[in-house]
Amino acid sequence: MMTAQWWPWFEFSLVERVPAAAFTPRPSVDGGLLTISRRQHALVPRAQQRQYKAFVHAVFTSSGHGLPQILTRVVPPQRRGQVRSWLDGQRFRRRPLPRDLSSAQWAELFALAMR
Repeated sequence: MMTAQWWPWFEFSLVERVPAAAFTPRPSVDGGLLTISRRQHALVPRAQQRQYKAFVHAVFTSSGHGLPQILTRVVPPQRRGQVRSWLDGQRFRRRPLPRDLSSAQWAELFALAMR
């Protein structure tokens, strides 16, 4: 969720994986070195940052089995048809979850949902 909330303005890249065995005491998961770079062109206007972050939070924390159900609880009723059509056009392999969206998809979804 936190990555999705900052994606319109920053790019995140995994530089290198650090295996759990490299740490003492050994954690249950691997670590990694991450770089964060400011995007030259924001995907969402900075003026909409608060609204965008609230939208992402609502999508990640709402109940439902997959984005189609979740978005019916988050998107205003007058926008649901367009959002449903957008989801159908994305060609997800299975029922998509919030974590399955790319940075560009989050920006597009926000723009559709909040027009």
